[in-house]
Amino acid sequence: MTLRVELKKTMSTAILKVPSGVYFTKEDYMNSMQQWAAIPYHRRIIRPLCFASLNDQLPLVFIEDSPFSYSLEDSVKDKSFYKGFRYRFETSHKLLSCLISVIECLAHAHRNGVMHLNMHAGNVLLPKCG
Repeated sequence: MTLRVELKKTMSTAILKVPSGVYFTKEDYMNSMQQWAAIPYHRRIIRPLCFASLNDQLPLVFIEDSPFSYSLEDSVKDKSFYKGFRYRFETSHKLLSCLISVIECLAHAHRNGVMHLNMHAGNVLLPKCG
């Protein structure tokens, strides 16, 4: 589950990520989040900001928010991914460009020992400007 939260001290927003508990123990989840945080900077990979837990039971991870982006899943559902294109090759070019960016990010993570085990269109963020 993810929620957008407001951070009053920094006057910004973050994404609060809470595990479902189905696939991970608390320790496994926090270890995977810390491995993610240790990946060297890549301009297209969002980063965890901080870790916490609720009642020492439920791990919480606050992640960089990108308020000027939306998921690939949402953009396909509302057809905004295809907006403004009159020809099929234009849409194909945009889709291929998006796919290359995703592959570059995954390759960067893999080179640094991190595997993304939940890759789907909802985890791919696109800029709202196109």
